[in-house]
Amino acid sequence: MIGNVVTQVEVASPCIKQCKIDSNTSLCQGCLRTLEEITLWSKASNETKRAIWVKIESRKSTMAEN
Repeated sequence: MIGNVVTQVEVASPCIKQCKIDSNTSLCQGCLRTLEEITLWSKASNETKRAIWVKIESRKSTMAEN
């Protein structure tokens, strides 16, 4: 908090500018988001963005196991 103003840090986008949707998984091969998550991102709350990041990390873990 700065004075009486609460500042909120924006959650960083997972986009790495390697956009291509995998036809088998329906995930972007660059950031592992669904088209819905990509579309939602710009208007999503930080809470929603953090939830998407959790899903991405889960997807990475699942893919690493396979």
